[in-house]
Amino acid sequence: MTENKNILIINTGQENNQLLFDIFSELRANDFNFYLLGKRNRNYNLFKLTKKIYLGPELKNNFNIFLFCLIAPLFWLRGFYTLLLFLKERKIKTIVCCYWNEKIIFSSLAKILRLKIIWLEYPDTLYGESPRLLLFFYKLLSRRAIITVLNEITKTQLKRLGIKNQIILAPLGIKLNKFSRQDSIFSGLAKIDKENYFRKYFTVGAIVNSGQANQVENLFWAVKKCLTVINNLQLIIVGDPEERKKLTWLVKKLEIDSLVWFVGEAAVNEKDINLQKWLDSFDVFCLTCQRATLFDLHISLRAMATGLAIIGPRNQGFEDLITENKNGLLIESNNSDILAGEIINLFKNKRLKHTLGKNALEAINQNHKISRSASYFAGLFS
Repeated sequence: MTENKNILIINTGQENNQLLFDIFSELRANDFNFYLLGKRNRNYNLFKLTKKIYLGPELKNNFNIFLFCLIAPLFWLRGFYTLLLFLKERKIKTIVCCYWNEKIIFSSLAKILRLKIIWLEYPDTLYGESPRLLLFFYKLLSRRAIITVLNEITKTQLKRLGIKNQIILAPLGIKLNKFSRQDSIFSGLAKIDKENYFRKYFTVGAIVNSGQANQVENLFWAVKKCLTVINNLQLIIVGDPEERKKLTWLVKKLEIDSLVWFVGEAAVNEKDINLQKWLDSFDVFCLTCQRATLFDLHISLRAMATGLAIIGPRNQGFEDLITENKNGLLIESNNSDILAGEIINLFKNKRLKHTLGKNALEAINQNHKISRSASYFAGLFS
């Protein structure tokens, strides 16, 4: 085993990054060893060693940035000591940073210790809305890093900031596992036999993460408008969106509570065995996010691999996966009239729905297999 296959991942945030962990897991078969510095999560078995570290408050406002700058020397010294231990014991040659704090602290350390440093940019980072001081540090330290992005819109944002070094777009891929299925109280809804099931219902589905309540409301209004045409419509919301009580009240106000099902928080887990069951039960899959996150990109890939027709927001980071009117539909955000029109169109035009789903599955097989992503990251890490 060569030294450059020992990779240190520094991740102190809360981002749901199952998509990346699956890729790293695939690389373990090629003798890569991963070590984690940061917060433990349910994927800790992926790492040969994990160590907790705190690197200050999340840098979302000027006060937190000021506080971080005051105590940054302490974080820098702690990071230097921890990194030296990893170098001595594990012979690390490459480190991957995911958040602002990590990039600021460890980029200078990587230069001192002659390590390769990779910045992994999350797709929902709004650089244009970030504090100027933070962007100053980012641009200054970025000269040392290899910047890797997960969609084209992030690459465009960074170029507008004046980042002059190379920005690499990483291909995304997923494992096409066959998930086992378990019965639950909702098993009557999530049938596996599609033909018999869809004779009774036309099912619109959404899988939501935290912070998507406004987009779920938009979907409710669209569903209400669809009822004039689709009398056997039902909507399944998988996950536990914020403001659940408010959404439940809105469903009752719109008089659609008899056809809307909320499936709890446990089902939104990306590796949950029930997730594929829900995807199999949908006719149409609707993205309810304002902007693509790692979670949403992963769920989109899973929906495409199921052969679903997808409706998502335009210019929000999904264009790398969804080719408009070929393997999915991209529409204006926050417009329930357009969303309702597209759902009705897919209901009436079964051939279009089938074609979109078929092309989505072909896109997964051609461009988004996990082996392709793993091959890219193997070259990046080596």
